[in-house]
Amino acid sequence: MWFAILLPALFLWCITCYFRNSSDKFAYQWRRGAGWIALCVAPITFVAVFALIIEDGGFDWEKATTIVWAPIHWCVLMGGQTVISVFEENVKDWTGHRRDTMADNTEVFVLMMLIQLAVLSWFVARRFAKGKSWRDPVVRGIGIFMAVNAFLAMDWPWYGT
Repeated sequence: MWFAILLPALFLWCITCYFRNSSDKFAYQWRRGAGWIALCVAPITFVAVFALIIEDGGFDWEKATTIVWAPIHWCVLMGGQTVISVFEENVKDWTGHRRDTMADNTEVFVLMMLIQLAVLSWFVARRFAKGKSWRDPVVRGIGIFMAVNAFLAMDWPWYGT
């Protein structure tokens, strides 16, 4: 799973761009937009991972190893329920696989997630290019949408059943 290292590193780089704001170029502002979205999804990822570890009212050391998978879970939650819904409905027809889990069709899911991220980052980047900040209603609305979208996808078994 090549994206297990590449995509989280890309998201961290975009978050760094979000906080630095050292260029007025649109491509840089686009990375800042992706950083804003990744930052809005990060808390939901931590909640999802720790909810799995503390499941059934106690700390489970065996499940604590799932922290290693947190970067992948972050990538899955960047797609959220919107990508999951389209993915589950269509992936068998698109790929011919008998299963519709993300682990079997990683490339399809990642492509769909990146398309959604690119479109939403473009909207945020346009606002950032105009000198707006996270306080802007459009930027804040996209951040809230992504957080809710990720929250709705917290329990999706992307690793299979």
